[in-house]
Order: sequence, then C-alpha cells, then structure tokens
Amino acid sequence: MSLDAEEIAAVSIRPQTSIYVAATVLNSTHRRLVLVTDDNSRLIGLVSDPDIRRALLARLDFNLPVGDIMVRNPILATPGDSASHILDLMERTHIHQIPIVNADGQVVDIAFIEELLSHQRQHVKRSAVVMAGGFGKRLLPLTEQVPKPLLPVGGRPILFTILDQLLNEGFNDIVISVNYHKEQIIDAIGGVDRYARHCRFVVETEPLGTAGSLGLLTERPSSPFIVINGDILTKVAFAEMVRFHNHERNLITMGLREERARIPFGVATLDGTRVVKLVEKPEQVHHVNTGVYVLNPDVIDLIPPGKYTDMPSVIDIALQRQARVGCYPIHEYWTDVGMPAQLHRADQEYDRVFGDSDSNRSEE
Repeated sequence: MSLDAEEIAAVSIRPQTSIYVAATVLNSTHRRLVLVTDDNSRLIGLVSDPDIRRALLARLDFNLPVGDIMVRNPILATPGDSASHILDLMERTHIHQIPIVNADGQVVDIAFIEELLSHQRQHVKRSAVVMAGGFGKRLLPLTEQVPKPLLPVGGRPILFTILDQLLNEGFNDIVISVNYHKEQIIDAIGGVDRYARHCRFVVETEPLGTAGSLGLLTERPSSPFIVINGDILTKVAFAEMVRFHNHERNLITMGLREERARIPFGVATLDGTRVVKLVEKPEQVHHVNTGVYVLNPDVIDLIPPGKYTDMPSVIDIALQRQARVGCYPIHEYWTDVGMPAQLHRADQEYDRVFGDSDSNRSEE
C-alpha cells in the first residue's frame, strides 16, 4: 500500500463528473477504482469496473453524472488497520480494492489485494488458453504459408501481442491450442524465452473448433481461466474479467460488445395485414460475441471428448442445464482480424492502441 497524494488525486473525481470521464479515468490509470469526493476531498462514493459494465448493459447515457451510479457507503479501512485485517475484510466482502480513509474522511491510500498477496503471487497458477489452430481461410492467400496467429500486426505476430498481455497481467500458465502450421507456432514460441517458460501446447490432430481442444488438456486449470481466440486484438483487462466472473459467480462469462446496425428503410410492425407502426431507418443494437471467455474448470466436462465443438455449443449445453452464463460488456478496443480489411485496419491502429505497451514486450 503505497499510493502518494498525486496518485490518489489522479483517480479522484467529483460526483457531477460524467460517467464517460469516470470510465476514461478507470481505463487510463489501470487502478480499477475511481474515488468520488466532495470539494473538501472527503470520500462520498466509489466507482469500479463492474459499475461501468452494468451502466453499459443498462444503456445509461454516459453524459449522466457519475454520482448516479457510484457505490455509496463503500467498504473502508483506516490507517491503523493491519494487512491481515484488510485481507480478512476483502475475503468476507469479496471486495479486492479498499480505500484507507483518515478521521476526516479523506483517502490516504488504497489497499489492493494483489499487492497484499504479492509475496504469494509467484506460487499462484493463473491459467489461460489461446485457440490458435484455425486455418484462416478468409485471409487467403496470406495464410497459405503462415498461420493466422503469426501474421504481423504492428510489425509483430498477433499471438505475441496476446501473450504479452496475458503475461503482463500475471497469467503464468498459458496453453496454446495448435493445428494448422503448428510447427511454425511451436518454433516461434520456443524462440522467445519468456513465452517458452510459461506456454505449453495441445495439438489437434484434426480441427476441434473453438472449444473442442479444451478436452485435450492433460492438466485441468484449478480455478477460472481465460479462453481467447488467437485472432483477437483487444485492450480488455483479462484479470479484471476473471474477477468480475468470480464476483458474479458465473459458470461461463462471455465478453460481449455492443454493435449497432441501421436498416436503410422504413420498417413496419404488423398485426396480421394491418400496419400498426412504421419506423423510418431504425437502428438495431446487438451484443456480439468477442471470442473472449472466462470458464470454470468443470465446463470442460461439458465438452464431448475428441469431437468438433464450438464455444456456442458449450454455452447452449450450459444454458440447457440452467447454469449461470454471464456477460462482461467490453467497451475497450477490440477487433477480430479474420478478414483482410480488418487485418489492414488493425495494422494501422496498432501503434495508437498498443503503443503504450511497448515497454512490456518480450524480446523477440
């Protein structure tokens, strides 16, 4: 626990500040917590990542004041509380970041569970699976000789960007599922020491879809784990997504993104042959699958061994069994690079979106 006054000020806003600005502060400071304070810097509420996601799902106007969505009367600690007391408080409340407030109601520090547990982190296994076995047919002829995950975006393979994000967030047990041009992927990973130390492979002898290769895992993850398609570039915080999954007590959490499509015609609503409503050029809103998931380990039991299985089929099975399937609304940068135009656009956007991550790259 070592935030100074400048860092605390950087995550502090007033209740009349817009939700949009709060989301921007949350993303730019990477602290997962925004303090809402009055004119005397006294804490009056908190806004965390789940609050922003829920506002997205509720389709709230992001120009509304953040005071409308902030958590009032949050869980707090005092400067005299020990680390063990705060950890116990976190365990009982499932809150992983707790402000430390002085007698005047002002925040003097913030306790983060990762920092309190930092001495244990190296012994904790955090797992992720990257699906990198696809043929990339929509990108032919680019993928005739090179597998899609190794295509360069921003001057480096797509897969390398994904791996650096996972490793930088503490995922230290990464399984890469390979099939098409598997030797190239295995050799590329083996050529980077940081990747080689933390990555292992499952090899599909035949295509198994976006979920089927999970049935090939010889060592099942011991806790909820990330699954991501190998042709995705995103700035979503994977560790935060896992925390959200645990908080919601989901079996499966899907990363969803809002997409809007405008129909360029008037659309009629009918009652038999009678027109009861006519809307000119309506806009439809859909929540689309981003190819990023968090799964509980027992989801693997839903996958038929050795059979082609896509993730939507696994989700259907879970829903039929009335298991809890949740969503994690993604408002951060996200793109699927499965088409030539998308690949080109991602390449053009790369420096702007991922340029601040250059210092965290593995040596290639």
